[in-house]
Amino acid sequence: MSTPTSPAATVLTTCYKCHGAKRFAHFAGIEGGKCFICQGTGKISVDAVSETEAYRNATAVALHTAAYLMLLTACGHEGAANFAARLVAELRLLGKPAAHKVRDLILGGVYWDESENRKATMPRGTAGPLWDSLVALART
Repeated sequence: MSTPTSPAATVLTTCYKCHGAKRFAHFAGIEGGKCFICQGTGKISVDAVSETEAYRNATAVALHTAAYLMLLTACGHEGAANFAARLVAELRLLGKPAAHKVRDLILGGVYWDESENRKATMPRGTAGPLWDSLVALART
């Protein structure tokens, strides 16, 4: 006979979509711009995770953001600046160990190109300047 498992503990946290703002001004014409993820409350209930697991997950997100930033930079896409700012903000919260992982990824110059479903490399001479621009952005 198996023992029933208890449901995972949950915690109330800030909505990841609206960041607690509850509404999006640019969607004011659709139900007043209400966030559909949190139903306009600014909070969502999520499974509680340990601090170590949360750090690992956040580091994985930063690495994914860095890889996407590499793709945008390699393509010369103007949206790269937005992802650079987001990555710097994530790394400020995560600290040096995560920043070193991201630095190694970027300076390695290899990222996953989702459109072609294969590994790709940044054009020669772009990885170093990309990292330098992130460092300069972090200092502002």
